[in-house]
Amino acid sequence: MNLVIDIGNTLVKFGVFSNNQLMTSGVINGRDFSKLKDVLVNHEIIHIVYAAVVEIPPELTSIFSNFSSVIRLDKNTSLPFQNKYLTPETLGNDRLANVCGAIALFPERNVLVIDVGTCLKFDMITSNSHYLGGGISPGMRMRFKGLNEHTAQLPLVSPQLDPLLIGRNTEESILSGVMNGMMSELNDINWQYRNLYPRLETLLTGGDSNFFLNHFRSRIFAAPHLTLIGLNHIVSNLHHEQK
Repeated sequence: MNLVIDIGNTLVKFGVFSNNQLMTSGVINGRDFSKLKDVLVNHEIIHIVYAAVVEIPPELTSIFSNFSSVIRLDKNTSLPFQNKYLTPETLGNDRLANVCGAIALFPERNVLVIDVGTCLKFDMITSNSHYLGGGISPGMRMRFKGLNEHTAQLPLVSPQLDPLLIGRNTEESILSGVMNGMMSELNDINWQYRNLYPRLETLLTGGDSNFFLNHFRSRIFAAPHLTLIGLNHIVSNLHHEQK
């Protein structure tokens, strides 16, 4: 079995795969890694693969030291696509893992990955496995926080499902501006990619994707575990190359 770990800006997500099947998954908020220790006790883990956009906690380093097969996703990792990004050394590992996940779910297809998390990210992979790049803009919560921190009187607002279009007070106006603005952004950019690649699959992932899932005007696929799927696909690809 493979243990895959996504060390993000705010959360640590993990999953256990057997024959490319996700057996169990979980989320760690903070530094309590008892869940991971339970996974290691209850599953026969052979390989560990992880991606990190922040420094690795010492607790995880200690866990990794007990395994001989530990792979960290970085610029030297062999990946199942050709990277056409002009500055590959600056490309986030979460984006790389998402692209690998897209290839695993839709091989030989044009796929747009939309990741709605701390940042809003777009990533394009073509049917001939060329990663082209995409876009990055502030995520939903970053937009709420920015309005609060960079103005004198605007409050910090929490997101809500299905905000009103016409805000009747300041809080509702912020909800409308941020969330309806993001919905329009998501739909418009998805439409632009579809104009370039008519036979396009769109995957939606990320911690805040549930706020926007039902507001697309074209078909999309929800992929809440896309990063984990991608990390597992990297392990499978590496062992396929070694045979």
